[in-house]
Amino acid sequence: MKRAVLGLVVVVVAILGYTGQASACHIVDAGLSAVCTNDGGQFSIDYALDVSTYPAGWTVDFELTITGASGPQIVTGSFPADTGPVQGSVLVPDSGTHSITGFVVLPSWDTWTLAPVVVECSGDSGEGCTPGFWKNHPGYWPPTGYDLNDDFDTVFGTDLFDPDITLNQAVRAQGGGVNRLARHGASALLNAAHPDVDYPLTVDEVIAAVQAGDADLLEYSNELGCPLGRGLFGGGNQFSSVSFG
Repeated sequence: MKRAVLGLVVVVVAILGYTGQASACHIVDAGLSAVCTNDGGQFSIDYALDVSTYPAGWTVDFELTITGASGPQIVTGSFPADTGPVQGSVLVPDSGTHSITGFVVLPSWDTWTLAPVVVECSGDSGEGCTPGFWKNHPGYWPPTGYDLNDDFDTVFGTDLFDPDITLNQAVRAQGGGVNRLARHGASALLNAAHPDVDYPLTVDEVIAAVQAGDADLLEYSNELGCPLGRGLFGGGNQFSSVSFG
């Protein structure tokens, strides 16, 4: 009986010792910094997160929420503390003010709320003409090197349409899904290839975006403002940058 009691005492002491050791681990300090960079009209938030723990070197989990005009984006990850700041970059779809909030968590459930950071994304956002412009202005196609009758799937290295459609049919495609991707993909291709459009994406990047199905990036870039056709209907950029679906 004494041995059983002694064994119980040892177990209790061991548990209490482990609990005390775990609770001793905590976050000493955590700091967040961020800047917004503009790469040819594509904005990204570059962040650095530095954390110290006691004892040093514990692995911490983090979550950041980056909020701009288009809504929040959440970034998560983990890294060993006390090894210098962990750095990352997040592409954001719009300019303007972005707020960054978040927290750091230890395995012992010690949580550190990060001080909020606000950054401003500004600068020249580049140029881009909408599908509405390209379908209504075929006279601007020749400098791009692409023809209205070029096959969409052949140009983009995809197999999206059966029967095949031309680039001209692509910019006129209505609706969402693959039609939206085709409409903005073909327009982005013409924007990237035209010598008088300061488009933020290269032809290769546009093709890669279509292959990846990233219609959001293409639509955003196509609506930056069209430099072509200025002077039509009283001048300015109002007509050429209107989307017709």
